[in-house]
Amino acid sequence: MIYSFPNPYKICNFFKSTLLSGYKSLFIATLHAGEFLTHLYKAYVFLVQQDCNAVYYYKNIVLWNTKTYGMSFDCKFRLQEDGNFVLYSAFDLKPLYATKTYCKKFKCVNHQC
Repeated sequence: MIYSFPNPYKICNFFKSTLLSGYKSLFIATLHAGEFLTHLYKAYVFLVQQDCNAVYYYKNIVLWNTKTYGMSFDCKFRLQEDGNFVLYSAFDLKPLYATKTYCKKFKCVNHQC
């Protein structure tokens, strides 16, 4: 699970409540089924559910979702190096949802660390 434990003393330490696009380790840029990002007080939660639906909640109210429930299993939401946020099916076989927020050039997201 990914929890919110920011370390304000290390600027380049990766916050566990943040995804970094295209980072060398796909673990940092990926949310697997059952993992989530949350606001410090847990009022807002972005969850990749076991049924492959990614849902953004405010408390128990659904604000947004990918409408991909039941399309696969063991899905993962990956923030790619080009800035596109893509939900992949099991074994990365097929993209189920994408935000289409990619940049036009390669490596457009800079890491200042």
